Amino acid sequence: MEFGVVESAFGLVVMATVAVLLAVFWKRWGHGVTACQGKRHDANAAREVGDFTSSERLLLEAKQQAASVNSGANSAVISWDLANLYSELERWEDATTEVQFAIDSAQNDKSPNARQVKAYAPGLLVDLLKKQEKWVQLEAVLRVQLEAVKDQEKAYVLEDIAEALARLNKTEEATIVLGEAIGLRRLAREDEPGQLAKSLWNLGALQLDMQRFTAASKTFRELSVHSEQMNGSEEEKGYWLLAGAYGMGQSNLATGKLNEALEQFEWCLAENQTDANCLFHLALTLRQMKRFEEATARANQARKIWADEDHTKEDWATALIDQIRDESESAYLNG
Repeated sequence: MEFGVVESAFGLVVMATVAVLLAVFWKRWGHGVTACQGKRHDANAAREVGDFTSSERLLLEAKQQAASVNSGANSAVISWDLANLYSELERWEDATTEVQFAIDSAQNDKSPNARQVKAYAPGLLVDLLKKQEKWVQLEAVLRVQLEAVKDQEKAYVLEDIAEALARLNKTEEATIVLGEAIGLRRLAREDEPGQLAKSLWNLGALQLDMQRFTAASKTFRELSVHSEQMNGSEEEKGYWLLAGAYGMGQSNLATGKLNEALEQFEWCLAENQTDANCLFHLALTLRQMKRFEEATARANQARKIWADEDHTKEDWATALIDQIRDESESAYLNG
């Protein structure tokens, strides 16, 4: 009996001690979390009215408080808010630092705030790295993301990896990765119509750069067929049909199939008479066909359009006009 009394008394002491500790912990932790949430609310209100300085200050204070109570979910969502604020201010490096911190903080947390960060932060990180043209870092980030995403999202990540590789002049590897993405999109039952078209266009453009003209022509032909069958709007279908014909025209011009190239560029021009790129390539085709007067007229049209848009391309058109004139004079003298 005496032992039982002592045991009961000891149990009461332990329970009382635990209760005190829990009360102290909750007072510290609960107050810290509530303060974080309050500052975050005030920061977002300040941002909505354009007071970015106050918004940043409040979010940084909230982040410090979240760290002091070891609240990973709150740290993640506050850094997410900071990343969006810095993105709005075009402070890309600061935004990148915060969004990466948000991803790391949310990694092992299953709260609603952490799930929100996990869902949206990786996409923002990719966009920020693209804006800063940090292609090496982007490729590394995307390779990690590729292992984590669901099957239906892999094509998007592969397309971004291909872009990073192409920017790093790893063209061969980029075509392989882009081919994987296209394969997944061909198999997808509910794919966004424009995504497969965009990837086919990008693959064809890479193949042109690599002077794989037969492969490029095949890719652009698939783009044209896909465009006719896609479920997008008439405007979107028309855009990709033009892109496919333009790409095939470039492939045919490069391989000396001038009549086919002429037909494709003229068709493009009939659909859009102010397409300077098409006018320029039509001029190149006509020049090779020794139709110098028509070639000069088309090059002049392209130059006038580019004069208001792109001075580098305007110089291309000017140089082409000079070349056509020289070749025309030489042909006349030799004729």
